Amino acid sequence: MLAANQSAPRAPEDYKPQPPPEGPSVAELSIPDADLSSAGAAELLHLTQRGEQVYIGLMQAMDEAFEHLVTVGDADGYPLMVERFKPKFASLDGNLSRIATHLERLSQPALASMVKQIAAKGPTRLNAKLEEQVLRQRLSVTDLDDEERPTMKAKCASVTAGLTSQNAAVEEQLEELRAELADLDEE
Repeated sequence: MLAANQSAPRAPEDYKPQPPPEGPSVAELSIPDADLSSAGAAELLHLTQRGEQVYIGLMQAMDEAFEHLVTVGDADGYPLMVERFKPKFASLDGNLSRIATHLERLSQPALASMVKQIAAKGPTRLNAKLEEQVLRQRLSVTDLDDEERPTMKAKCASVTAGLTSQNAAVEEQLEELRAELADLDEE
């Protein structure tokens, strides 16, 4: 059986794995104004919840794109990848801001405030993820005995902890919105 694996065909030396899909486009991520205008408070909260699910999926797609660049050794492709993803995350943040505006129009200022708090964390979360990726890459190419490695490793752990904290804060806000949504559904 081991001998069979040794004779398995190999990819040509110039073969590069295909990049993973980068998720939906900006246009696909944007919630149409008509959908927001016709939605009640409960539907707006459902859209907020779904938006976070999409955010998580997009963050995973960005991590996969990053890992692909690392795998193929294309460090120069990283800034381009970031520029492709930033508008997608901005679209999700924009959706939340627009949802908050519609909640205010529906005389739901407390709900609008919670959604705004989630939207405000979007850029911070994205920047932390990007910083974490850069630090991870630098760590992966730094010699084990490099004197800066422990500092870099500590900084990476700190950034990762901050991102985890931001994500937990968003999840806490979403949990509060789920409770509010349950109250709205009872009415």
